[in-house]
Amino acid sequence: LLGTSPVATIAARRIRAWYRDSRLVSIALRTAVLPVFFVAQSIVMDTPGLAGAGVVSLAVFAGLTLMNDLAFDGPAWWLHVAVGVPGWQDRLGRVLATTVVFGPVVLLTYAVSLARGVVQSPLPWLTVTVVAFFASLGLAVLVGAYLPGTAPRTGGNPFAATSGGAAQGCLTAIVSFVGPVLLTAPVAVLAWATAGTTVGRGAALVAGTVYGLGLLAVGVVAGGARLDARAPELLGQLE
Repeated sequence: LLGTSPVATIAARRIRAWYRDSRLVSIALRTAVLPVFFVAQSIVMDTPGLAGAGVVSLAVFAGLTLMNDLAFDGPAWWLHVAVGVPGWQDRLGRVLATTVVFGPVVLLTYAVSLARGVVQSPLPWLTVTVVAFFASLGLAVLVGAYLPGTAPRTGGNPFAATSGGAAQGCLTAIVSFVGPVLLTAPVAVLAWATAGTTVGRGAALVAGTVYGLGLLAVGVVAGGARLDARAPELLGQLE
């Protein structure tokens, strides 16, 4: 369905990994548990703001799963280096895979929240969710090209972490918490400032989508340039 281009091939390989690799399956489940719990609690307790925050959190967590995607390739990433896959194609293929895997989950969670009536101001929340997802993807593919992170060994404990990555893990965690907030905040302010009119809400959604796609494009291009410049060195960091 995706085609046979390098980007599509990379995406298809990563999509298969999301349901074949037990480590990634555990990450996918952990990514969805807390936000979905927020939505469920909002439905039970009738607290609208909690559901919206849960959907946005799910979008952020889903995007950030790309942060250490290279680490899950491990030494097998040598094939990308040997073939000479352009960095932007590597980044875009991984973005496409994550969008295929998590995009429907985010939309379904939002749709259920909307159908249950626990999301008020639907368009502003949708605007923030879209921007949060794209911004997190862009941030993840950029940071992941500089800090590939670590991953549990195949067949090992999916919750374990390899040694020697404490400092890098702390830095990545800080970026993961602060980055999406800073990138999404301007659009969140715009979305609620224009929530009074239908035209304003629609304009905010369009502007937010363009802004989010712009952030994603910057992440793909800049992250790809980093891979092009330092691919052999990055390969040496992957265990």
